[in-house]
Amino acid sequence: MRKFLIQFGLFLLFALITYSVLLTIWGNALNGKYHKNLRYKQGLTGFMHSRLLEADTSTQVEVLFLGSSHTYRGFDTRIFAAAGMRSFNLGSSNQTPLQTTYLLQEYVDRFRPKLVIYEVFPENFEMDGVESAVDIISNTAHYGHVFWQALAVNHVVVYNAFLYGFMRKVFYGDLAFREAAKVGEDTYVLGAYVQKDFRAQPRYLMAETMPLDVESVKLGDKLWRLKGKQVAAFGESIELLKQKNIPVLLVQAPVSKGFFEAYKNYAYTDSLFASYGLYINFNYENLALNDSTDFYDAHHLAQSGVIKFNAALIEKIKPLGLFHFN
Repeated sequence: MRKFLIQFGLFLLFALITYSVLLTIWGNALNGKYHKNLRYKQGLTGFMHSRLLEADTSTQVEVLFLGSSHTYRGFDTRIFAAAGMRSFNLGSSNQTPLQTTYLLQEYVDRFRPKLVIYEVFPENFEMDGVESAVDIISNTAHYGHVFWQALAVNHVVVYNAFLYGFMRKVFYGDLAFREAAKVGEDTYVLGAYVQKDFRAQPRYLMAETMPLDVESVKLGDKLWRLKGKQVAAFGESIELLKQKNIPVLLVQAPVSKGFFEAYKNYAYTDSLFASYGLYINFNYENLALNDSTDFYDAHHLAQSGVIKFNAALIEKIKPLGLFHFN
């Protein structure tokens, strides 16, 4: 029996090495359209590579931001610095609670924040976490730790990204990769905020920039359908912060009026988030946002909208008594 187990273990090791080599050849040699189950996104979107690189050398920030693209495009670290708060933005594209929990486990002790602001967009609780996991795996240098993130998501695309990324980093020098600070209309700002250089023009009407799934429904026709796995991961991250005595403010960033009104069960999601702690849905706040000029698409703020949103958020933070404001 012992001999069989040894032989079986050696076979599995050989199969894993062979699969990894073939996966690397496949990924490097063939066009992306043939990569149905292989995605590798180093430096492709959202500046995750630059964000994690900066995170690995940052310490003792006062405010830590977590969440999806609403986070890294919605909380301007320069505005919070001007108010007297050192902050870091650990948002990422399509970040689900599974990835938020991983990022907290990886960085919360390094940052030791006085406050965590967790942006909770219901759509990210509907996702499986594959895209966000691939984004992190493609851009992190902490490969031993991110393996557990692959297991948590448990999807062939994520496992392939993990194996392919490992081979790329070991044999192709991807650890030395650095991305430009400006890509198209996006500019990376220290503290890991990403500014969109958006200029409102007549063609930027919300009807044109609204996703098709929102355009095609009547007001109040859509429902948020949160996955139990993501809600459980969300609870895990909140519990982790409680254990470390770090206060958390749950925030829902403002979206365009049309996007917000397309969903009829915000009462359910608001009640769920509020049950975990202090929660503010800024879609109910009077921020005087203009759908055509303060958003660059249906649910992402342009810089003018970010300024209004952040100013209102800072006013909400002041009564907490955690910071000395300028």
